[in-house]
Amino acid sequence: MSTIKEIAKRLSIPASTIRYYEKQGLLDIQRKNNNYREYSLEDEQKLKLILVMKYSGFSIKEIKALLTLNNNPTMEDQCIRETNNLILKKKNEILAKINNYQKIVALLDMLQPLAIAKTTTQNKLALEHQIDLIFKKISKEK
Repeated sequence: MSTIKEIAKRLSIPASTIRYYEKQGLLDIQRKNNNYREYSLEDEQKLKLILVMKYSGFSIKEIKALLTLNNNPTMEDQCIRETNNLILKKKNEILAKINNYQKIVALLDMLQPLAIAKTTTQNKLALEHQIDLIFKKISKEK
């Protein structure tokens, strides 16, 4: 068993982050008689999972949904389907962001030569075309 200070140090996160996750209902930590939190190896593993999901772009709400599904063994088939759906949805969101970032990098690559060269009609049209493509993609996502 570990204290909040020990677990925070091992995971290189502030203790306040752990308390926040507990307040959000992501962690259910046992307490000693003196009301101090007591973290098991299972709690630490769950916290690592939360941190990995957070790093992957999952919101607190999405993490909570996944953890809730994971804690319901009576509906295993439904749990598997819903977990896969949530993961695939997040994967598609990330792939869309990657695609947008690639377009932004292309736009920046086009801007760089324009910053040192005289503006031509062809350069201006190419730049406007890239901006239109990015704008349309962004607008569809909203």
